Amino acid sequence: MKNLLSLFATLGVASSTIGITANVISCGDNAKGDDIKPAPELTYKEGKKNIDVVNILKDEELTTILSTKKPLQVGEDKKLGVNYEDTTELPKIGKINLDGQVINFSDSDDENSSLLGAKIKEIFKELDDLNPSVEEGDVNVITTHLMTIKGTKGDSNFTLFVYKGIFENKDENLSVNSIEKIYQKVVALV
Repeated sequence: MKNLLSLFATLGVASSTIGITANVISCGDNAKGDDIKPAPELTYKEGKKNIDVVNILKDEELTTILSTKKPLQVGEDKKLGVNYEDTTELPKIGKINLDGQVINFSDSDDENSSLLGAKIKEIFKELDDLNPSVEEGDVNVITTHLMTIKGTKGDSNFTLFVYKGIFENKDENLSVNSIEKIYQKVVALV
């Protein structure tokens, strides 16, 4: 099971030997555009602020953003140095629709199926309540959480999204059962 969790932690950034199949999962607007509510906003823990998030995301020891395979890119003008667009496909996973690009945290906890890094969890109150799980059986069901970043080159802020994903593993084949945006936060580059 630990190898399976390592696959999630990399989400295609590193290689894996597990065969993957996926359903197309959309996390954007519904077909009619009815009753679309934004995800609740993440709130900072006492004493934490935008710069704490920016510093973690810029740390090349802690963070890799899937699209660039680098940490957050910020210019000297304190504006985004690259575009962080929506994810439509993930290596090893297949077609998927996520707002922004997946963030891989090197300090995530494989033992507990967590894809959120320990340092980013120290910043936001709501991340304390996110408890990943693994239900083992004929079909192993893994519930975990991941973070994405969305922003446009030249902007002085970006948006973080937190998703809850439920994955199934049977006979070394992994599939996406569901994925849902549960939190978001606009972060200013300070």
